[in-house]
Parts: sequence; structure tokens; C-alpha cells
Amino acid sequence: MPFDTSVLDEAIERRSYRLEEERKRLFAQTVAILEKHSSHFGIRSAYIFGSLAQPRRFREHSDVDIAIETSRPELLSEAIGRFSTLLERDVDLVDLSAVRFADRIRREGVPWTPKSS
Repeated sequence: MPFDTSVLDEAIERRSYRLEEERKRLFAQTVAILEKHSSHFGIRSAYIFGSLAQPRRFREHSDVDIAIETSRPELLSEAIGRFSTLLERDVDLVDLSAVRFADRIRREGVPWTPKSS
């Protein structure tokens, strides 16, 4: 007689659904924060990448990965602190011009530009 895994299957599906909803909420919050704070930090464009940009890859302790093109790279540390505080998560904010995997981020990330552009 096969072992009934329906209860476990339902629990896994509920958890997966909850994480996906959290990913969508956090993605929208990240976009809103980019909109609000981009001018202060000189952010001309950004790419949201990693688990936040990929359905079903987000986990409870996932960080937020953002690559930016900025005219004010000297404010990167301040931006990381601000974004981490507002999102209540670790934020990995990188200057796109300074990373060797920039092409991959551009291909796989979700692009963002200010609405006022």
C-alpha cells in the first residue's frame, strides 16, 4: 500500500504559495523604493536580479539583489543601508559598471528605469 503524502504535499504547496506571494510583495516594494530614492542616490537605471526576480526561487531568508547604474557611486554604502532598512532584508546593491558579470545581470535581471524618464 502506498504511503499517503497528501497532507505533506498540501503543506509544501501552501508554503510555496506563501513564499511566492512574499516575493511579489517584496519586488513591488523594491520598485517603489527605487522610484522614491533614485534621484537622491543618482540611480539612472537598475536591474533586480537573483531570487527576487525569479518565480519559485525566493526563500524566507533571501536577500534582495539590485544592480544600479549611478552618477553617485560614492553613495553606494548609504543606499545599501537605506534600502536594507526599508525592505527589512539584507540588500546586495552593486554598481553595474564595477562588476564583471554585468552582461549576465542585464540578460537575466528585471530592468527598472525611473518613471519620470
